[in-house]
Amino acid sequence: MEYKPVVGMVVFYSVPDGKLYYDYVDNIYFRLKDAHEDDSWEQQDSVNIRIPVKNELTHQSVQQIHAYMRKTFTNFNDMYARHAYDHGLPIARTGLEKTTYLPPQNIPERALRQYGMYFYKVASSRSCFK
Repeated sequence: MEYKPVVGMVVFYSVPDGKLYYDYVDNIYFRLKDAHEDDSWEQQDSVNIRIPVKNELTHQSVQQIHAYMRKTFTNFNDMYARHAYDHGLPIARTGLEKTTYLPPQNIPERALRQYGMYFYKVASSRSCFK
């Protein structure tokens, strides 16, 4: 499962609540598209996004996120295998197709606690966040 499907997430830490909330980038993008009559919003320097409070990052939601990511990559691999030949693309089996690895439940929380400020500093230094 290399870098084929474009899947991203936004994770927001609420200081008053001490909770993490998340949403998938494609969900956010489609909500923005639905909220505007045309695509002119894409030319703005910034936009406001809303992350549903039901999307709290918990041990259970981590399992759901993992299942969603696995399904996305599995579907991509299936699609590629079915249509690669029609587009003159090679097919190589990586051996990762049947992997059943489940990460420890606290990896996202631990990573955000350890590297969160680094991610924030990198993101805020980029022009799209100014």
